[in-house]
Amino acid sequence: MPVRMVGADGAGKTTLLRILTTLCNFDNGAAAVLGKDVVKGYLDLRKRIGYMPQKFSLYQDLTVRENLLFFADISASRKPSAKNAWTGSFLFPGSGRSKQAKPRPVGRNETKLALSCTLIHTPEILFLDEPTTGVDPVSRRSSGKFCSI
Repeated sequence: MPVRMVGADGAGKTTLLRILTTLCNFDNGAAAVLGKDVVKGYLDLRKRIGYMPQKFSLYQDLTVRENLLFFADISASRKPSAKNAWTGSFLFPGSGRSKQAKPRPVGRNETKLALSCTLIHTPEILFLDEPTTGVDPVSRRSSGKFCSI
């Protein structure tokens, strides 16, 4: 079930996501994801969660396929299994996988590739930080599956 966080700029939405995805520490209090403490269980959590930051860093000199394989490697999926491989073939059918990941005016392909890289290890929970940033308004409206914060 999607959860949407809404708040003014600077309210701490991205910081909270970074805490929940074990990328940022906090001074006091406690936080848990999937029943695990985000500080003590960070190694296990990183294998089980997916996080697409607001500004996703793709390797623009790499092809779509090379980006997917790279992110599969760093997310502990040494080789994408048939279960994980759907990400590239579903979102980038045919020859799209051999195209370079250079920016395009609309930004939609980069968002799709970023989401694919985030999903490559089939996370149990997915955190999306402003997933429609850079996507044209028409595509935003037609993509009701995105939940932005």
